[in-house]
Amino acid sequence: MAVKLYEEILDVMSESEKQQNLLQLSHLYLLTNQEAKELELLNKIVANKKNKYSKLLSAQAHSNLGDHWFRKANVLKAREHFQKALTAKDNPRRGYVMYRLAWCLFNQNEVAKAQSLLREILHSQKLLGIRTTSGQSPKPEPEPAAYSISSSFQEDVAHDLATFLTRSKPTQKQIAELAALSPVEARIDILTYLAGEFDRLGKKKEALLVWQL
Repeated sequence: MAVKLYEEILDVMSESEKQQNLLQLSHLYLLTNQEAKELELLNKIVANKKNKYSKLLSAQAHSNLGDHWFRKANVLKAREHFQKALTAKDNPRRGYVMYRLAWCLFNQNEVAKAQSLLREILHSQKLLGIRTTSGQSPKPEPEPAAYSISSSFQEDVAHDLATFLTRSKPTQKQIAELAALSPVEARIDILTYLAGEFDRLGKKKEALLVWQL
């Protein structure tokens, strides 16, 4: 019923108002187990016939399609959509998309590239942050914008960078960088996890580098 009402409301909206609410409709389709309709709407947006939709809206739809294929464990399709989602510089989900893309790369054994993406996120307050200026998506935020760090996302990214580091032979400098970029309240847990994983994998030298910090 809620989806039907939302569809009817969209029909009477102006084109600009409709574009701002299409992604919400696709999310409602997802929540109500109407996967076919969700995919149909998202694919319609990214096809963008006659340039009907904004570049930002198209990028956000690519992000949602990337999530869909990531859930389906189709890494190739997910990677393709996440890469296209990054073409819009003002995509408010840019940090999240880079995070998901890093996992696609990791699952395709492109570990160095995956690590690089996570480091880029951790070094950027904007990519880690929650926008504190007001404004409705898909409009780009006013400049300059203020950001506050999302510590939960920062912890997720730092923890996963630790996971990625176990697939390589990091230097002590790289491990120290991970420590510095981790949220203070989670730093010990992340480093303990990293050392434990190195031990489990028989990488005693790398584990020792962690404990020497």
